[in-house]
Amino acid sequence: MERDLAASLGTAFAVGLLVGLERQMAIGRAEGHETRLGSVRTFPLIAIAGALSVVLAETIGSWLAAASLLGLVALVAAHRIGAASAERESGATTDIAAVVTWLLGALAVSHTILPDLGTRLTTTAGLGVVVTLLLSIKPRLHAAVRRVSEDDIFATLQILVVAVVVLPLLPDKGYGPFDAINPAHVGRMVLFIGAISFTGYLASRLLGPGRGLTVTGLVGGLVSSTAVTFSMARRARTEPDHEAACALAVVSASTMMFLRVLAAAAVVYAPLVPRLLLPLGAMSAAGVALVALLARRGRAARPEVSAPLGDVPLKNPFELKSAIVFGVLFAGVTLAATAARALLGDAAILLAALVAGTTDVDAITLSAATLARDGMPITVAAAAVIVATFANTAVKAGIAFVSGGASFGRKVGVAYLAMAAVGAVTIGVQWVVG
Repeated sequence: MERDLAASLGTAFAVGLLVGLERQMAIGRAEGHETRLGSVRTFPLIAIAGALSVVLAETIGSWLAAASLLGLVALVAAHRIGAASAERESGATTDIAAVVTWLLGALAVSHTILPDLGTRLTTTAGLGVVVTLLLSIKPRLHAAVRRVSEDDIFATLQILVVAVVVLPLLPDKGYGPFDAINPAHVGRMVLFIGAISFTGYLASRLLGPGRGLTVTGLVGGLVSSTAVTFSMARRARTEPDHEAACALAVVSASTMMFLRVLAAAAVVYAPLVPRLLLPLGAMSAAGVALVALLARRGRAARPEVSAPLGDVPLKNPFELKSAIVFGVLFAGVTLAATAARALLGDAAILLAALVAGTTDVDAITLSAATLARDGMPITVAAAAVIVATFANTAVKAGIAFVSGGASFGRKVGVAYLAMAAVGAVTIGVQWVVG
């Protein structure tokens, strides 16, 4: 029992010390001469006060813990009121951190809330680390928030309303010809693809300008490799000196696209992944090698060439209009694939994939994975996804030629041809091996 108490008090002290060290460093970072509530000595004492209050409350009465917390709040208020306005700390972060530290100290010894000692100490320590991290990232967090626009927040809130209000109300059954359209499934797929795209979009906003084109391509590939291709092709035409760097961004985006397709298939129907892993993984590996080669050549030719992320006009994928467009596209592709399979057999799915892949590879990937889950042979579904990726890659090569010019088109086309060749070889090997 004594060892448990010692471990709990030690954890409380360590958490208080960690928060106190961060607050001490914050004093050094602060501009001017603000008067702070406390730092490296005060916060461990606050944590120990919270822990001892709970321990003693078991003997004296529960009122002691409440009185201790109220006393801390009163002390914080008195400190803030008593400080001169010119020296008073702006914001209430340190004040709130003091109260949270007291609560963490109390949690460390509160066996009624978390009876298991290991769980209690791990939880207390983990929360202490999270609190300290949150306190320490203020400059980075503020900089990141400045890069997020009000339109981004509004668009995201729109789709979140749809996710938590509309989606639960959508019927989870088939409608239309062949019962191919399941509104709830369509909604889930929209949210899933939107989440992947939003990850890339958010990264592009948070990273901000000044990042190289390799990062531009990789992040943009999470949102839309086609959008990256359009943007970089236009830039290559207007800025020929940046042609190689723009090609690097396009190849990077397509490399990320293959990984994105694998992720989408894994979520909808995991047994499909083994059939896709070898060809798509090989094409992705080839893309990584080509990116490294292009980057080396680019540095050797023009080491100063780089480009900001802001040059790629990526739209918020959680914008309501974008979500509706993808939902309609996904429903249409699903209907076409289902009808083709019902009327012409499984092989007709490949034709549907070829057509769908020219516009969007996500929709046919999700549709093929759904059909495989519902009984279509995995080999056919995998072939459909691969055909779609090949078609999408060919379209992007055409975009590179038309929008970027012959020289840019050749650079991108040769890279795409190399990736396609690697993919074709692995497909052949996979077919022979079975």
